[in-house]
Amino acid sequence: MRQVLVTRQKSQSAELVRLLEKEGFQVFSLPLIETSPTGAEIPASEYDVAVFTSPVAVSSFAPNFGKVKFRYTVAVGTKTAKKLGEYGITPDGIPDEFSAEGLIRMFSEIDVKGMTVLSPGAEKRAGDLCGYLAERGAIVDKISTYKTSPVIYEKGFVDKYLKDNGIDIITLTAPSAAESLLSQTENLKSVTLVSIGKTTWQYLKERGHDSVYPQVQTIEGMTELIANLYKGV
Repeated sequence: MRQVLVTRQKSQSAELVRLLEKEGFQVFSLPLIETSPTGAEIPASEYDVAVFTSPVAVSSFAPNFGKVKFRYTVAVGTKTAKKLGEYGITPDGIPDEFSAEGLIRMFSEIDVKGMTVLSPGAEKRAGDLCGYLAERGAIVDKISTYKTSPVIYEKGFVDKYLKDNGIDIITLTAPSAAESLLSQTENLKSVTLVSIGKTTWQYLKERGHDSVYPQVQTIEGMTELIANLYKGV
């Protein structure tokens, strides 16, 4: 039986753990990041488009639904769309690739000059969608509604945890999780890194680490990829 490590924060890890266990893997959970709201004050205003780049972006902005108006809503992927649905909002657009690059390609087909765009989300974000839209003449409000911080363990703990539990596979669902992992371990040669998508894969690649990512960039896609990699092993 292969041992898989889930690095999501505890409040977000249950579904991925369940999916992996259903496929017969032994699953361990070691949160490497945590998110917290910034408490940003958002005035009542109106926008042409609101772009949500993660489920956390939706939930952290949720107290402002109703106060802030927008004509169209864009979600980065199906999980973000589902979270919007919990608040009675059906997104008008979802890119083919669930990433910042996918959003940029989607907006490349639209004349955004003069368009007012709201982009609530993390303080640090993968890609530069807001910069791209601004360069093309959009009026962009990039609002930090939450921040992501690494969970730091005592020196040597992560390496010992990986070794003691015989971890074969580490799942990484954001560049911030990858950053936290790389800062706390010295030996990843014996494990397979599985990224949720191209953005996390690119982050690792730029730092000299190989990983794989699924065509459908969701936790379901990750689970299917891992299951196929280790089918019959």
